[in-house]
Amino acid sequence: MAGFRSQLDPINALADRSPGFVWRLQTEDGNAMAIRPFADERMAINMSVWGTLEALQQFVYRSTHVGPLRDRKQWFEPIEGPILVLWWIPSAHVPTVAAALDRLEHLKHGASPDAFTFRIPLRPRMDSRGMSRVWMRNSATGPANGLFAAGGLPSSRWNRYRLEGELESLLGRSFPLPGAADRIREIFATSHAEDRPGIPMSRDGERIRYAYPVAVLVADKSAA
Repeated sequence: MAGFRSQLDPINALADRSPGFVWRLQTEDGNAMAIRPFADERMAINMSVWGTLEALQQFVYRSTHVGPLRDRKQWFEPIEGPILVLWWIPSAHVPTVAAALDRLEHLKHGASPDAFTFRIPLRPRMDSRGMSRVWMRNSATGPANGLFAAGGLPSSRWNRYRLEGELESLLGRSFPLPGAADRIREIFATSHAEDRPGIPMSRDGERIRYAYPVAVLVADKSAA
């Protein structure tokens, strides 16, 4: 474990100064290695809070953090069931270890906005108006609604759906250059294997399917 422990402080320091970082679980030692909430004392826990899912993905998969992540098999044995869980929290809320264990258990029964992964990045539950507060905050809703109002369409609403597709169909339409299709297949396969595509994705043998969340702002214009 010496190789893992030697990287704890630099990686934690990187997290602390990364855009979007809010909080992480730690003791007076500056890390969470002394916190062992599982029955098996060999199992460690790590928790953090980020402003956006995109900021967390940037740190996990596009910084030097990806090095020890890829090398984790040198220090950790595989275990049955999920080892990572994501969930949404209100602003200024600090999650507890007990809440994390509960969400991890929840994920064993399937992903939901209360417990999900990078592979299935679900948005928060809707509020009483049918709107996702986080989604609306991260979208350019103000300018879009202003344009609708200026056009005589003051009452607008969001329609959301999943745009699903199969990788081979996409490659046939969009990547005609020699070798490009093979490179894209490799990128998709690696992202799926490392649980970091950022969109829902599934694989059946060599077939890879994906889905994008789509949001359309619509309004009804009354007849003159």
